[in-house]
Order: sequence, then C-alpha cells, then structure tokens
Amino acid sequence: MRQLRLLLLPLLTSTTVVQAQHTEFSLHATSGYYRYRGESATGTTQLFGGQSQISPAHTDNPYGNRFTLSYGGGVQTQRITAHTLVLGAQAGYEWLRSRANVNYLITTRIAEPVRSHVTLTNRFINTHVFGGKRFTAGICSIDATVGPEVGLLLQSREQSTASAAGVTLQADNKVFKYIKADIRVRLNVTAYYQRFGLTGGYSYGLTNYLPDYDGILVDRKLYSQMLRAGLIYRMH
Repeated sequence: MRQLRLLLLPLLTSTTVVQAQHTEFSLHATSGYYRYRGESATGTTQLFGGQSQISPAHTDNPYGNRFTLSYGGGVQTQRITAHTLVLGAQAGYEWLRSRANVNYLITTRIAEPVRSHVTLTNRFINTHVFGGKRFTAGICSIDATVGPEVGLLLQSREQSTASAAGVTLQADNKVFKYIKADIRVRLNVTAYYQRFGLTGGYSYGLTNYLPDYDGILVDRKLYSQMLRAGLIYRMH
C-alpha cells in the first residue's frame, strides 16, 4: 500500500498544480471620480459669449480640478498561475468627467458674476494589462495588481449654462484634442466571493494634455487622475 501511494504521489501532485492554474473571464461595471491635476487645471473659469455663428459660448478653461462622477464598462480575462500570480488584460469604454466652477459670464455687453459650473466629458476606449498576486482571506479571494493603462481619446465635450442680467449662455462644444491617447499607471485591489467581486483602484496619468502645439502652448502642464470603483461578475 505504501509503495502504491509513492507511485501515485507524482500524479496527484501534478493534478493539484494543474487544477490550481485557471483562466477567469469577467464583466465589469465601473464608476469613480475623475479630474485633472497640474498647473493648467483650474477650479474656476469664465463663460464667454458673442456672435454665436462666429464664436459660440465657451469657457476659457474647461479642464477642471474637481473630482466628478464618471462611469463605464468593460470585459476582462486573467490567468491565475500555480503560484497564485495574476496576469491579465482588460478592455472597456468610459465616460470620464471633470468639473470647474464658472464665476463670471462675459459677453460684448456685460461682465457679471454667476454661480455655475462647466463639465468636461471625455469618451475613451480603455485598455489595461496587469500583473499581481492573489491572496485568500476567509471565504474571499483578493487580487492586488498593477500595470499600464492606455485610454484612446475619442471626444472631449464641454457643457455649461449660466444666466445674469437677463442674458443666458449655454456652451455645448467639442473641445480640440491635443492628444490621441492618455497613458496612465493603474493600481487595483479586487475582492471576489464566488462569482461576484468588488474592485477599487487608482489611475495616475502620465500624458500631458496640453503639449507644445505648434509653439502655441508652451510649458503648460495638465494630467489626468482617477479614483475607481466597480462591480464584477465572473463568468468562469
């Protein structure tokens, strides 16, 4: 009997290792708070208006430094190795929003203080590759991961409305894109229970949104920043 166990031991060990390695697929509903940081990010701005056919209502700086609720969704695949290492990739679509207060309404006729705000909405296709470690905490498994993230910027749009002295201005404009992609570093902590999970994370932007553009924008610094949270459903 002892000899039989010795003969089967390599096979049992191999089976355990194979079972420990597996691939997971999951759906993600993401949310969080997004803003800009850097010397060119602003907490307050002004809303300007003139001849709408020539110069529609617009803010002088829509890049707000106030965290604003954002949202999106994605799909993810990851491999859990025999040593509980985590290797994976995620792709998704996000609407990331920032906000700044509007403190003045300015036209060719008036310059009046107001209390309003401007919201800048960026639409991104996001890709994120990561690596990390899986831990066990009671009935839950916890993944701690880090990796690069690239957001392909599809569109930026500013929206603002303000009224003063009988004048109402409404800005709803596409904002010129000085960049095509935002490169970030992303940290994640995810807790799973059976098929469901909760995730939290932080994205730190490395791409300057206002690079030197034909000598017009010089020494201006503007970077993204996001606190993330989300719900996960594991399909396998």
